[in-house]
Amino acid sequence: MKSDPETIKQIEVGSVVQISPEYDRLEMRGLFGRVTDVKSWGVMLAIHVPDEAVAGVEPVIFMRLTWNLIEPTGGKAVWDATGARLTEAPKPMRHHP
Repeated sequence: MKSDPETIKQIEVGSVVQISPEYDRLEMRGLFGRVTDVKSWGVMLAIHVPDEAVAGVEPVIFMRLTWNLIEPTGGKAVWDATGARLTEAPKPMRHHP
């Protein structure tokens, strides 16, 4: 991602970003994550791994990624892993007749 100030301003807690294909761990490339904190150097990211759930607890991977390793998607998470609301629910899309 270009770390220009305008793009960085768009990213906030709850933003959904995608990990760059240039990330050094092959299995993490292209995954989507929820921003949990925004720092001057990049973001703290939570990635949920539902296939690894044990005893009803969904595991979460927390990562630190620099600006060059993420790309904003324009999406916004509504809930976190605990079910706490992060944002207002999105308005329904209007469909053309």
